[in-house]
Amino acid sequence: MTVSQALKSKEFWIIWFVWIFMGAAGISMINLSKSYSIAIGKPGVTILTTFNLANGIIRIFMGWLTDKIGPRLTGTLGFLLATIGYFIMPHTTNVSLVSLCAAGVGIGFGTLFTISGPLAADIFGLKNFGTIYGIIFIAYGLVSGIVGPAISGMILERTNNNYFVVFIYLGIMSLFGTILILCIKEKKTNKNIKDNIENKNENENENENIEPTSNPNSSPKNNTNTINNINEKASVTIEIECENKSTTSSL
Repeated sequence: MTVSQALKSKEFWIIWFVWIFMGAAGISMINLSKSYSIAIGKPGVTILTTFNLANGIIRIFMGWLTDKIGPRLTGTLGFLLATIGYFIMPHTTNVSLVSLCAAGVGIGFGTLFTISGPLAADIFGLKNFGTIYGIIFIAYGLVSGIVGPAISGMILERTNNNYFVVFIYLGIMSLFGTILILCIKEKKTNKNIKDNIENKNENENENENIEPTSNPNSSPKNNTNTINNINEKASVTIEIECENKSTTSSL
């Protein structure tokens, strides 16, 4: 698919806005973890460390899961965990539960980076993948910072540091990302190619294991004629030998 065709497609803009919403939700957690921990009187390093660990480690599992069920369903699962984390977080001051919620947000953020490449490649192909993916990434690099940390900071200033409002706002961002990823229709191109290759390899292995028992071009009639010809030649040979012996005896 060309860049022009990609920009005209519905899927491109869905992925673009997924990056805005989920990117905003993820990057805001980095900025808010310290200030929120101070507000509730807890050590901020625990919350931020949990978020970063979940964000990094989960990418291995989500990559494996993407190979199994596809990027669309994998993204839905990860984004939903981030949504739940943000909606629960403002209702507790327990550092363990807050850290668990932050881990949910980290999982969603890590999932975003994991599924985006395979999803874009499946939909738009590999010919212009670099350019198309670069344009998609503008949503995160340029817009997410405004929609996430900038507006979150503005909300805190206008509400006298009311974290309930800002976490609900970010939870809604995550929810929008979850809904949008469900609107994408995967083309299943890569999966079909993989299945065809596997089926071809299986058929080749089966053919190699079968030993040929006869010439495939031969028939029962041809085999019978061949046997008769051999018998006739043998009879002629025997008769010639007998005549030679008789001649020798006479001499």
